[in-house]
Order: sequence, then C-alpha cells, then structure tokens
Amino acid sequence: MDISYRLEKVASKVDKGARVADIGTDHAYIPIYLMLNNIVEYALAMDVRKGPIEIAKRNIQKYQFVDKIETRLSDGLEKLAPNEVDTIIIAGMGGLLVNKILENGNHILSNNVKLILQPQSEIGLVRHKVHELGYKIEGEEILIDEDKNYNIIVATKGEQKYETEAEYLYGKILIDQKNEILVTELLKKKSKLENILTALQGRETNKTFQRINEINLDLQIIEEVLACL
Repeated sequence: MDISYRLEKVASKVDKGARVADIGTDHAYIPIYLMLNNIVEYALAMDVRKGPIEIAKRNIQKYQFVDKIETRLSDGLEKLAPNEVDTIIIAGMGGLLVNKILENGNHILSNNVKLILQPQSEIGLVRHKVHELGYKIEGEEILIDEDKNYNIIVATKGEQKYETEAEYLYGKILIDQKNEILVTELLKKKSKLENILTALQGRETNKTFQRINEINLDLQIIEEVLACL
C-alpha cells in the first residue's frame, strides 16, 4: 500500500504484536499498512463518521483483512472497551480535538495503553494534556512531508512534568536533541514575528499594544529555546 510518509512514520511507532485502535481512521490506511508489514495481527479502525467507515470497509475487503481489522463507528474512544487494545493512534486531527478525545476516553487509558499522537495544531496543549492524564512522553519526532512539518508524540503511563512552558510549546525531547527541523522552524517563526512587530510599530490602540506584548513574549520564548539549540 502506498501511504504518505507521515502515516508511515506514525505506523513505525507501533510495537510488533500490538493490538491497535486507529481513531479517526478515515480510509484505514494505517491498520492495513500494519497488517501488510506483519507488525500487528489485530486492529480496530474507528471513526465518528459513517462515510469514512464505509471507505475503510472497502479498503479492508480489497486487501483481504476482514477477519483481522474490525471497523467501528465511534465518537473518539467511546466504543472502545477497557483493555481491548494496548496501543491507541490519534493522527491527523487538531490538537484541541485530540485533547477532547483523550479527556472523554480517560477511562480507557489503563496502565498498558501506549499513545501515538500526531496532532496538526496546538501541540503544546497536547503535551500538557498528556501529562495531566498521567502519561509521560517517551519519544517525539518532527518530520517533513510535502513541505509541512508534523510532530509525532509517543507516550506511556507514568508521571512527568516539564519545567518550562518553552518545553511544552516546542518539546523537551526535541530541544534536548537539538533537532535541526525545530531550529529551522523556530528561525522562520522568529523572522515572521519580527516582521509583524515592525508593521505594528506606531499604531497606538489597545488591541495593537496587546498584540505587540504577545509577540514579544513569543519571541522571548523562541530566543530561550534557540539558546539551547
């Protein structure tokens, strides 16, 4: 199966022999890829919408995995039973939706459930939520696919807290690794914010002052991170 580099990297975080639930499965690409590569023997392809579930069913039939990949219409983890799987994948959604799914499905997150998360936005808030739910981030990666950056977070049960907001915003593991993609991303963001700041100079409104203060705070955090890289 020809899947995107992003989804391939998400799938690479699954342990061999795992029982996987792919939340928001869409076309069931990840479960099918895992089967084709003999990584798992059972997977759940779950989605809140009937349309994607029907597409997933057709793809599963095409690759002859009807007896190994089960489709399930579910709002997040709602239709997932405790201890039914040991790995949960949530990929390709906004960070706020990822957090909502995790919060509403907290009863599923037992000691042996591994989380593989690939939020499209609000990544710092996802890191906060992972810690709030009693999980530790044991791995994180940035990849580039079709000129876009994507973060993959791997978390397991355990207590962990980051010391600074910068570590939540940009990822302690990535900062400690002096990740080159993160460096490039921060330099681009720094340049963009500085240009906005220049454009705002001389505009004397409460809204402008508030925006300038926000940008200066963002720049301060970026400089703090860049100093460590």
